[in-house]
Order: sequence, then structure tokens, then C-alpha cells
Amino acid sequence: MSKLPKVLVFDLDGCLWEPEMYELLYGTGGAPFHIEKDGNLTDKCGNHITLIGDVRDIMYELKTNPKWTNTKVAIASKVIYTQET
Repeated sequence: MSKLPKVLVFDLDGCLWEPEMYELLYGTGGAPFHIEKDGNLTDKCGNHITLIGDVRDIMYELKTNPKWTNTKVAIASKVIYTQET
């Protein structure tokens, strides 16, 4: 059996989902998010958040396949704060 990584780190915006969260905020959307019957998310304004590519399958694999039990999953994302003057 080949060695598996100890940690998998995912970026969020533009890598796991779209649109990017700042795009929702500029349109006064964002949290709270709601899970729709089809498993997708919408924000408080009804904007759809879409997982990119095979993200849903990859996350399912990491959660359910016992071979990943000893691998941690982490996120890395940049948050930009602005201050009004």
C-alpha cells in the first residue's frame, strides 16, 4: 500500500466553489446559507453556490473511505477586511 498524505489542505473560493464569497457580500448576499433539497447551497438572497468539478465526490471519498482515516483535511483561505472611513 502506498503512503497517503498526513494532511490535505484545500483553498476555498475559486477552488472548491463559486462564486467567491466576496462576490456574494458585494451584492448583500452571503450568510446564512441554506441547503436545498438537491444538496446545493443558496445564500440569504437566493444566490446559488456551486461546487466546482469533482469536489462533491472528492469530499465524499475523504469522509467515507476508511483509507483516509489518518489523513486530516484542512482549509486555507485569505480573508480581506476593509475598514470604512
